[in-house]
Parts: sequence; structure tokens; C-alpha cells
Amino acid sequence: MKRQAVERGGGKITNSQHTIPFVVQITKTGETTLEVEYQVIDGGDMDVSFYIQAPSGSILVAEDKKSDSAHKVDIQLTGTYKICFDNTFSRFFRKVVYFDIITENEDDEIDNRNWTFSKDDAAELMEIKLEDFKSIVERVKENLERSHQVQNYLKMFEARDRNIQESNFERIMNNYRLHH
Repeated sequence: MKRQAVERGGGKITNSQHTIPFVVQITKTGETTLEVEYQVIDGGDMDVSFYIQAPSGSILVAEDKKSDSAHKVDIQLTGTYKICFDNTFSRFFRKVVYFDIITENEDDEIDNRNWTFSKDDAAELMEIKLEDFKSIVERVKENLERSHQVQNYLKMFEARDRNIQESNFERIMNNYRLHH
């Protein structure tokens, strides 16, 4: 069963604060992944630079001037991973960034539960094996978690579009006031 730790949030990157770093502490390697989804929802050209740095100092992912993106990185080293949103290229505009940071690792959480039934009773009630049932429950849980992530990602798009629309409305109203 995959266990998830999810960090959600947002941050404003202003002119005086061009870079916002976040750190994630990873204690297991192997089947562990780090997933980062982000979207600029307000400010300037709606873009930001981004990178993920491993504990060794190497850059795992780097992007320049993107409005949104998603990355999934397989973890090879334990330690502190640095996730950074960078606005140093913009001298005048602040940015608002919404993000999800998700860590997943293989965990025996389901296997530690008490799944014992009388084999005779279970066979009478259903013709499904306990292992099949466990795998179905695992898939349903993973699908629900992914659906929740997708819904949050769609909310980010809606927030960005709303901010663009409000900004456009303000510009139109300012032009109208200027000419009348």
C-alpha cells in the first residue's frame, strides 16, 4: 500500500523576496517518490522558475518561466530535498504560487491490519479471495487519493483564471474612468 504525506500551500513571491525554498525530509529510499505540482495563480506573466535539489546538491529537475507543471522524482538518497520557486527574473511583479508536495512510499499498512476470517465463512459468503479483496481496496484508495489531487489541481486553474479575469476587469474599468 502506498502511504502519502501531502503538503499543500501557496506563497507570494514579492520583489524583495525573489526565491521561496521549501524542504522535504526523506527518510526512506527504494519505492519512495517525491511529487510536486505547482501553478502560478496571480502576478505578472503568470510564470516562475522552479527546481528540485537533492541532498547531494545535484539539481534533479529545473524549469524556467513556467506557469504550471507537475514532476515525479524517484528518491535515491535519504536526506533533505530542496524545492524552490524562483522569481529573480521578474523585477516588478509579485507572484502567487499554489503547490502540492506529495511523498509516497511503500508501506505495509494494509498488511498489518487484521484480515483474518474463517476461511469456511468467507468461502460461503463470497467467491473472492482475501488477497483479491485487499488489492481491490488498495486500488480504490489510490484512485480516490489521485481524484482528490486532480480536483485540487483543477481548483488551481480556476483560481488562476479568476485572477486573470479580475485583473482584466480592473484594467477595463481604469481605462473607462480615464476616458469618461
